[in-house]
Amino acid sequence: MKRHELKSWIIEYTCKHFGITKDSLLSNSRRREYSIPRSIISNLLKEFSYLSYPAIAKLLGKKDHTTIMHHIKCKENQLSFWNYTEVHGAYDRIKWEMLLLFPDLRGNYTKEDRREVPVWVKSIRNRRNNVSKTNNKNRRKEVD
Repeated sequence: MKRHELKSWIIEYTCKHFGITKDSLLSNSRRREYSIPRSIISNLLKEFSYLSYPAIAKLLGKKDHTTIMHHIKCKENQLSFWNYTEVHGAYDRIKWEMLLLFPDLRGNYTKEDRREVPVWVKSIRNRRNNVSKTNNKNRRKEVD
């Protein structure tokens, strides 16, 4: 997996998750519906891509890296909208989906850092397994 793939995937998937466009995400708007996804993206990029604060700010169309530092600090200290369970739920869902799609990233975690896999991740795995089993059965029928 290449770093530019991860960066673009995080931005596109977060926009899709929140139902916003990439242009509105990168706009200068301070509306909560755009600032929450920006904060989630900032935290994911800092955690998984090893980008610097100025690089993340440039990627999100910001002039100053202190905004990104603020997003990271808010999550660490449970400030602003990070004290809402919905925001943490969205962050965790995007993060786990990313870890499922990009298995290389799992090496970043030690055993102490890993948390129990959420139920919805298990359901995604089960669905994928069932779909592949069904496809294999259909292929066998076509061959016969």
